[in-house]
Amino acid sequence: RPFIQIEVKIDPENEDHTQQLLDEIYKKKIEGAVLKILYHVPPGQKDGVDIQAVERACANAQYVVGVIPLRTHTSRQKRAGLKVDMNLETLLGAYFDEKPELKPKKDLLIKKALELYENSQEEVE
Repeated sequence: RPFIQIEVKIDPENEDHTQQLLDEIYKKKIEGAVLKILYHVPPGQKDGVDIQAVERACANAQYVVGVIPLRTHTSRQKRAGLKVDMNLETLLGAYFDEKPELKPKKDLLIKKALELYENSQEEVE
């Protein structure tokens, strides 16, 4: 019996990850074969593959070893310069400086966060 490995690099632009896999499966003659399917999930995206739909498409195969997602881990940014003994306002300022999408609202966010913190402290007392 044939042993077939299908490896697919999911296109990040195409939102239907399952269909991309199915298209590759339909290109192969899988009837009676032992099948292994590997797919590469784009960095920073959720795995959008419907495993049950893929397994239904592989019903003619003798055995499906697995439908295996492969992920590349993105490195996390190091938050340099933060220390435990810093006050909350300084810590929040440093955090918002590292987030480009939050930078324009930094002052408002810090103000609101400090208000929430003060309210929570009053409730505790």
